[in-house]
Amino acid sequence: FSLSNANDILTESEWKYESDGITLFDSSKATSSNEYYRYNALGEALEIAHFGTETSSISPDTENHLRATLPLAGIKFSFTRGSFDTLLNHYYYSYNLEPAERKYHMFYLATNFFVDYDPYSKWHSNFLGTWMNANQFEDSIENPQAPLIGEEKTIDELTLLMREVNPGDYATYLTLWRAYQLRWNKLMPNIPIYANQYYDVYDVNLKGVESTPFWDWTYSIYDMYFEG
Repeated sequence: FSLSNANDILTESEWKYESDGITLFDSSKATSSNEYYRYNALGEALEIAHFGTETSSISPDTENHLRATLPLAGIKFSFTRGSFDTLLNHYYYSYNLEPAERKYHMFYLATNFFVDYDPYSKWHSNFLGTWMNANQFEDSIENPQAPLIGEEKTIDELTLLMREVNPGDYATYLTLWRAYQLRWNKLMPNIPIYANQYYDVYDVNLKGVESTPFWDWTYSIYDMYFEG
């Protein structure tokens, strides 16, 4: 949202040089088209490679916006289109690919809303090297993604602590949940773009359909019948 803030933060990171790995990056030289990018001391460019599907309706608008703005912060942006199967393979199973194949950093995918959302199986480092931790994200005591301030805890710690709260102890759970949200938003392993919401729609003459957020229609299928 702020190019000046983005440039300030990146200048404090390893990506603070020009291509020679010595000369400091000068944000005033960056435009949308002059290919003036940030590099680290090893001469590696700061690049975001995006993979989008051929049929995505959100991709063109976002692609154009990123092409125009990311270079102003010295970030090289590339965009590749392909099949949804290819996207899922790279998103969930990149850890199985050869290093040369692991070239995408960004994908468009929706999330669903679950009443019984459990972040442990999605973000805990116990699931590194599996498809469940698709980002191969680790925020552990041994390897925190950002310095811990005061009593701040890692994602590993918080997702486990939330699982250990006694049933009915809402106050403790909500305290941990808030701490988890603050830590997650500081690290931002994903950026929310859009989400799915599902509804059960069926014929008025279909009876026996009983569904809740915890009990979907498939559990009632043997009780369903048409009336009339």
